[in-house]
Amino acid sequence: MLDHFAMVLTALWLGGYLLVAVATAAFAYVYWTDRSVRGSEFLLLGATVGTGATLLYVGLLVVPSLPFKILVWKGFQTMATIVLFCWFVFVVRWTGQARLSRLRSLVVLATPLVAFDLLRLTNDSPWIDGLHSLYWSSATIAEPVGVLVPLQFSFGLVHLLELGYSALLVVATLALLVAFAARGEQQVYRARNT
Repeated sequence: MLDHFAMVLTALWLGGYLLVAVATAAFAYVYWTDRSVRGSEFLLLGATVGTGATLLYVGLLVVPSLPFKILVWKGFQTMATIVLFCWFVFVVRWTGQARLSRLRSLVVLATPLVAFDLLRLTNDSPWIDGLHSLYWSSATIAEPVGVLVPLQFSFGLVHLLELGYSALLVVATLALLVAFAARGEQQVYRARNT
């Protein structure tokens, strides 16, 4: 039951990553057309790291051995986490959320992601024994080879916590964008009717 739940959450996480990657590319276009966009440095960093993450994911599909697949997967997941946080910071700055864009707030919000990345990077793998199995306890190549998830893991609680925290960041980002759009619509309405 837990593995099935983890597979569903992983698919949702990949969908969220795709949403963030597409949105980052769209807003990168906005940056190139209007260089006065607040937080654009995070947007460009996210787009650049996202390109690298996408290339790693393609590499994950073609790398033949399990140890290399796990190594590439760790790199992809770490880069995808960076893309997610860069997107969040960009939206926070772009929407003018002064409280959230303070360095202290950003460090607090990034700390769980850094902890999850460290736990993922130090998890047991076929080459390295003796670290821990908090993120996953076993990994195999998916049979038949899957395109969306080329590896099958027996995920632990830390993975589920990371997925939940990442989902919270995506939902918070979307809420900030909706609130910003609603505020903008109200300002346009007031300007037309005064």
